Amino acid sequence: MRCPICEKGRLVKVTKKHILFGVDLGTYPGEECTSCEELFTDSSVMKKIEAAAKRECIWGLGNKNC
Repeated sequence: MRCPICEKGRLVKVTKKHILFGVDLGTYPGEECTSCEELFTDSSVMKKIEAAAKRECIWGLGNKNC
């Protein structure tokens, strides 16, 4: 499949480490463009990444509950 961002590369399956604000949220599957290196993940993976960020108190940085 062609990359919807750059329209030059193709998407290949990868497993990548996700880091947000310097915090390692774990390694998750996705597809990465061979040209622009944009990473795409499906909604179920994004929910897992979001949950990990919430556990680390870096999702919704204005949240006072952490």
